[in-house]
Parts: sequence; structure tokens; C-alpha cells
Amino acid sequence: MPGTEGAMSPFFSPDSQWVGFFQSGTLKKVSISGGAAVSVGYAANPRGASWDGQRAIIFAPSQDGPLLQVSNEGEVSRPLTQLEKADITHRWPDVLAGGKAIAFVAASRDTSVASARILVRSIQTGEQRDLGQGITYPRYVPSGHLIYAQGTTLMAVPFDPDRLEIKGSAIPMVEGVAVSQISGAAQYGISSTGSLVYVSGVATAVQRKLVWVNRNGTEQALPAPAQAYRYARLSPDGLRVAVESDSQIWIYDLNRDTFTRLTFEGTNQGPVWTPDGKRITVDSSKEGTANLFWQLADGSGGLERLGTSQYAQVPRS
Repeated sequence: MPGTEGAMSPFFSPDSQWVGFFQSGTLKKVSISGGAAVSVGYAANPRGASWDGQRAIIFAPSQDGPLLQVSNEGEVSRPLTQLEKADITHRWPDVLAGGKAIAFVAASRDTSVASARILVRSIQTGEQRDLGQGITYPRYVPSGHLIYAQGTTLMAVPFDPDRLEIKGSAIPMVEGVAVSQISGAAQYGISSTGSLVYVSGVATAVQRKLVWVNRNGTEQALPAPAQAYRYARLSPDGLRVAVESDSQIWIYDLNRDTFTRLTFEGTNQGPVWTPDGKRITVDSSKEGTANLFWQLADGSGGLERLGTSQYAQVPRS
């Protein structure tokens, strides 16, 4: 389809005449009969979308924040959901039969599979129910079932979309479905006639390499082995890198080519160096909801909490 190069996360309109997708930080739609793609909304780091009837699209524009709703004509997006105090993200929406309700995932951090919960919400009344934790990527099918991923297994549970209630026991459908341990995305889709398509695989995090990039865009790989690295942060003196891997913070010494583990308790993300290079601030679940902690960069002393907020906090700079 011309004009959709680099597109991701495609989804159909209810009448199957349009395809919505994300491209270069923008939510767009394109007619299957041809024509130019139309921009609908801004989406910097999207986490899924679903058509709300024929008039609007519900989508997650980034890895943090609530679900937004925008009309087909691209009017100003407005929040559809509100984050509860322990949550930082709503994502992977799926509008249920009739467009009266929506199922989606809520999580207290971006590495969302462990903390993920599936919520169902009435679009008309705002009534909301929690269906359980450790499950992700809900999809409703006309047989009256809600499908979701638990580990690498797709489960099906009878569900009443009018009452927002589970009506029976969940049963396994298929095992070995690829599921992202970072975003909680499960690689499957189900047609209105009940046909299932999926990517087989195991629940593994994306392996990445650390690289230098000069101002001309030339990359030079560091000798560190590939891992599930995230949030690499260079120390003020340029000699060390604080990086997250498997929800813990490590310090990589560039001269010695060695790693030293910095954190051990809870889930720890988003390292930020203090300007003097002596401490590293993280968001940690060591004492419950992700809050700000810091620790001496030499590994001594352990994590020290910086505040008492009941809300999730994430350091940025």
C-alpha cells in the first residue's frame, strides 16, 4: 500500500474499508481502495490501537500514560482512561463487540508482563473492572470469549461484554506464542470468523548491543556482549555506562570492559547519574510502587529512598 513504508501495528476499521497504522510518530489511516494515507494523531512510541465503531480510534500514544481517543477526522485527542496511582501505562486496547466497552492492559512499569493487568471499561459509563494480573494483550472474539496471553500461552475465557464479567474458566488455546517481555505485546491476531494467526516463539527480551555513535551517525560497537540492555546512561566523566538489564542496574567500565552489578532488590530502571558522578538515581520497586532511590556508583551503601510519594516516579535528568 503506497505511503505506508515503515508502518507498524496495522489494524482494520470495523467495516474493513480502512487500515489504521503507526508511522514515524504518527497515527494514520489509509483506505484499502487506494489514496493517500491520512494523519489522525500524534504517537511518539505507540502501544496499540483499536477502532471505536466507525467514528473514532482509541490508542496508546506512548509507553507511558493513559489511552487516548481521537475522531477519524483527526480532531484533538482526549484521554479516555485515567491512570490509577500505581500505574504508569495503559496499552494494547481492543474495543469489544458493539463498541460499548474496551479491554486493555495496565501496568506499573514499562517492563510490563510481570505487573500487567487486564482491565475492561465501559466507554459509555466509565465503569471499570480488573480481570487479573500477569496477563496481557486482550482480544475479544464473536464466540463470546476474551483471549489473552499468559506467559507464552494464549488463553480463552467466556466473557460477557455487557456486564463486563467473566462467565467461566479459562482454557489454553495454543502454546509457544511470541510475547515481548518489555512491552507485553503478544504476536497474534484473530479474525471475525475465528481464524487465528500467530508468530511462534518464546518469551525473550530483545538482545541489544552497546555502540558509540559519532555526530555523522557512524556506529562503533563496544566489546560488551549483547544483552537486553535499556536506558544506557554515560557517566559525566565519560568512563562508565549505567545500563539496565533484566530489570537491574549494571555499571560498565569502558576502559576495563567489565560489568559490575549495582542493584539487587526489587525491579530497578531508568538510571540517571548525579552531576558529580558519585551517585545513580533509579526508579525502584524495592518498597512497593516505583519510587525514586539513589545509590553510590561504587556499589556501596545500598539503595536509599529519596521521597515518600504514593505515585509512581521515574527519573529523567
